[in-house]
Amino acid sequence: ELADTRYDGLSTYSEPGGIRVAVVGTLKGDNSGFSAIVNQLNDDTDFDFSAALVTASQVDTLKELGSYDVLVIGNYGDIAGDDFGQFAATLAPWVEAGGGLVATGWTIGGTGNETEETIKALNEVLPVVVPNPTPGSAEAGFVTFVVSDHPVSKGVSDFRLGANDYVEYPLNGAHKGASILATTEKLFSVAVREVAAGRS
Repeated sequence: ELADTRYDGLSTYSEPGGIRVAVVGTLKGDNSGFSAIVNQLNDDTDFDFSAALVTASQVDTLKELGSYDVLVIGNYGDIAGDDFGQFAATLAPWVEAGGGLVATGWTIGGTGNETEETIKALNEVLPVVVPNPTPGSAEAGFVTFVVSDHPVSKGVSDFRLGANDYVEYPLNGAHKGASILATTEKLFSVAVREVAAGRS
């Protein structure tokens, strides 16, 4: 679930044209999951999302990121299945200025082959510490919300993923100031963090 992270709570207020969301796909493989996120957001009737599938090269400058309120990043399930290195350096200043970052779909695993510079840049803004020392995930994992009154988790019930779907969790813990909203197998699987004027 995505919130308008530029404003308090799950406000439906946004700039003209809706809450502008960029979902970063990859040129290295399967974009079906990223496309599904875009379609789901654009089909949403509770919030005025305007989502687009983009490549890393379309969000690798502050000017380009300035066209969006929220950036969704992830990995399609292969350690090389993302392009984090192309845009990671621009994330911190953008998030600190009020941008909203959502990391999902094998983001943690995808950092396993990144450079030290890219990992450092991601850790400046993510709520969890990356990368994992070993893979951390649960097939058909059950997500249990431990905080129900946070804007991200409010109104969201506990749920189980289906067969061949995985919940990824960080094994190196969370960054200082992060809040844990949900757990899977007693390890946290949903976390948020305020980064200056922005959120992740």
